[in-house]
Amino acid sequence: MEIELNEEKTMKKYDVSVLVCTYNPDKTKLLETLFSIINQKGISFQVVVSDDGSKNDFHEEMEKFMKDFCFVDYIFTKLSSNQGTVKNVINGLNYCEGEYVKALSPGDGFLYMDSLKKWHGELQLNGNDWSFGKVINYHMEGNKIIPSHEEAWPLNTDIYNSKNEKKMMWNYLVLGDIAVGASMLTKTSVLKEYLSLIEGKVIYAEDHAYRLMVLDKRIPFFYPSNVVYYEYGTGISTSNLDFWDERIRKDYETAGGIMKLSVKNPDAFQNKIIKINNLKRNCSLIEKIYRLVFVKKGLGYGIKRSFFPRLTEVEWGDFLIDNWNNDTFFVDNSCQNK
Repeated sequence: MEIELNEEKTMKKYDVSVLVCTYNPDKTKLLETLFSIINQKGISFQVVVSDDGSKNDFHEEMEKFMKDFCFVDYIFTKLSSNQGTVKNVINGLNYCEGEYVKALSPGDGFLYMDSLKKWHGELQLNGNDWSFGKVINYHMEGNKIIPSHEEAWPLNTDIYNSKNEKKMMWNYLVLGDIAVGASMLTKTSVLKEYLSLIEGKVIYAEDHAYRLMVLDKRIPFFYPSNVVYYEYGTGISTSNLDFWDERIRKDYETAGGIMKLSVKNPDAFQNKIIKINNLKRNCSLIEKIYRLVFVKKGLGYGIKRSFFPRLTEVEWGDFLIDNWNNDTFFVDNSCQNK
């Protein structure tokens, strides 16, 4: 493992660590993401960039970028070889000193300068271990940003403001109505705990750690505001490539097996969920009939998802702006003269 630390950084705790996970990143998108992070106001935070063994990690460019903006609370760490998303996230978490962690990928970012402050405040007030907010989707056509209405995940958000624990667990784990990885804010210690359960087994889909949290009755708080922008179609789960679909399927099945062992004394409802989750996606006809009968609410959810989906909104915010054809940033050098 190769580690490079910013020598100016002092040891202290933060409200949030923003973890940027990279692998052969696009330089402009990486810097755009960092720009949205370092301009967050009213909250103490650090930036941790964790690279998964890229040939070109743009470390020098990041160093210059941080120096130009006089931002010193950052760490850069790199794995010596490509080991997959889960290992990369865990490596980055080892350098996160914030009570909470917010993970982002190059091309994603915060929508407003106060997004992190407001979101963190609401999560603390509600007392949950983790939260998900709303995302704004976009895609690139050349250098032009195109906002897009995509199916929003999860579809059923109202239940997370209710007190019906079983309904929330059923929605997330059985109906598969999960949150987008870019939309999550989590207690650092909790994410470390659950990633350790899938480390070495699940390779790419780190979001399965959240399935284990929900099974363990650690229910998320839904923050009903647009907080991040997310480049749709470039991530593992939204690329629609057969190569990644197969890898995600294997990770899903592996995580289902881990569920059997993750809860020490599961109650009847947890056992029911575990049994359903261990039916493979490519299951036999008998298993498909069993699932159809067992999962009584699945048909209603399928109809709602197919014909009455919740779509993401279009909202430009402070940072999602149509200027990515310009590979430079306005730099206020006055901070360097202080």
